[in-house]
Amino acid sequence: MHTEHIFGGASSMLLQLQHFNLTRRVFTRLAKSFEESQLDVQPDMLNNTLRWHLGHCIVIPEYYLFHYPAETQHIPLDYFDLFAADTKPADWKTQPPKLTELITEIEAQTERINALDATFFNKPLKEKLPFGRFTTYGDLFVFMIHHEAEHIGQMKTMTHCVEEELV
Repeated sequence: MHTEHIFGGASSMLLQLQHFNLTRRVFTRLAKSFEESQLDVQPDMLNNTLRWHLGHCIVIPEYYLFHYPAETQHIPLDYFDLFAADTKPADWKTQPPKLTELITEIEAQTERINALDATFFNKPLKEKLPFGRFTTYGDLFVFMIHHEAEHIGQMKTMTHCVEEELV
């Protein structure tokens, strides 16, 4: 990817932030639509829950944009063990956060991401990632928007499965 094309101008950066905010509004609205009782139902053939998806979509931006947990701890340290890639509720050793806490973290993170500027997004990544051809934080940010949108779709589908299990 060529970051100059993505974040080269102010209007381009604003467009990407608008896309992020649209996706994040849908994500936040979806999170607020859940009941605590739905969050830990794990439908057959799935290895995660709605709570895991919510937490995962908090951890991934925190990990890649803010270098959590090594350099920043904007969110609780146990979130990494609960919600990072390749984790699942069956392996949890600690009590997961309540829905209200997850929503608070989503809203706070949204503010942190919106405070980032073009200088940040144009910076080269600190290390090469094992996937994609991302060279800057802007490149990675575009992927992260897509990643969150995919999880929104998974959660919407999963909500129907959870409703069936709770009946």
